[in-house]
Amino acid sequence: MEELKIVLGIFAFLFVAFAAASEAVMDKVQFHYNKSIFKDAKYKQIFWDPNLSWVNKWKDSSAREEKFAGSSTIFVFTTDAWHLFKFYRNTALFIGLPLLFLNPINIVWTMIIARVVYGLVFTLFFDKILKSE
Repeated sequence: MEELKIVLGIFAFLFVAFAAASEAVMDKVQFHYNKSIFKDAKYKQIFWDPNLSWVNKWKDSSAREEKFAGSSTIFVFTTDAWHLFKFYRNTALFIGLPLLFLNPINIVWTMIIARVVYGLVFTLFFDKILKSE
């Protein structure tokens, strides 16, 4: 049983790390798109560039009528990179955080370690991996 808790704890930290990486993508796309790897032509700009991607939600780029049912609400994560990675971040946190409570380490230390992991992974992705040369 103790081994299972350790394995679940490892998965919890992996989910926390994935959430941090996802948030780094969100912030890089939203605030530093022109300094990101996503401005490269190999990425579909209509999906990645926030100045363009908003039209993916709306019929005829009107911002009045949804392009398809739920494109501005429940299925918005399918329309652009920012919303997709928000969906990933939230899902990873909803799964990872409850798993942290199963960790055999003291819960206070577990949360401190999780926060440090989150910050380190976010910084690594935002400052290094997602930054264009």
